Amino acid sequence: MALDELIEIASESISSEPPDLTWAFERGVSRALLAELSSLLERKNGFFAFESSLLVLPASSHGGVAGLGQWNDSSGWVGLYDRIGRPALFFAQDAFAGQFGITDIGVISLNPETGETTLYGVSLEDWAQAVLEHYDYEVGWSAARDWQLEHGPLRPGHRLLPKVPFVLGGGYEAENLVAVESFEAMRRLGSLYHQIRDVSDGKIVTVKGWSDLSH
Repeated sequence: MALDELIEIASESISSEPPDLTWAFERGVSRALLAELSSLLERKNGFFAFESSLLVLPASSHGGVAGLGQWNDSSGWVGLYDRIGRPALFFAQDAFAGQFGITDIGVISLNPETGETTLYGVSLEDWAQAVLEHYDYEVGWSAARDWQLEHGPLRPGHRLLPKVPFVLGGGYEAENLVAVESFEAMRRLGSLYHQIRDVSDGKIVTVKGWSDLSH
């Protein structure tokens, strides 16, 4: 099973506390998926994989890593993405703060630059299978590895942002990446999303609040 394999290759649990997701059953997402996520976290309550390019969040905050409740607080970054169209509980992140979440219909990914979502399948097993089969594409493994070879291990609670946004032509090379605290990363990405979401293709865009990442 793909989830078994993912757990096997992952780090130790981020948190040693028993996970409690009872609060999440009121969020409007699939109860079957919530039960599957709870089962996953009972085995490893948050973990890193693929040299920290994948982060599965613990149920509660620990060691500088946000827990599921804090990460999904509607008054935080989640409120910036008002066009997803359905309730979601985001449980994991790729190297670039791309989000993986469960909804009422299945597991989705959220591109935080564009606000676009992609449906992976109806179960966490489907998601894990996709990640294992295409981990470089799905979680940004090689770019994260190259960045860490140059700068050292990515700190817990941090993700990599592009100095030139990917959606504006920035590359996935280490020299175009900088480590940013996760909540700050999503604040910046949410701002970028709102600045470009209604801009037609081909139009020149000047993005505010991003240039300092290049320094």
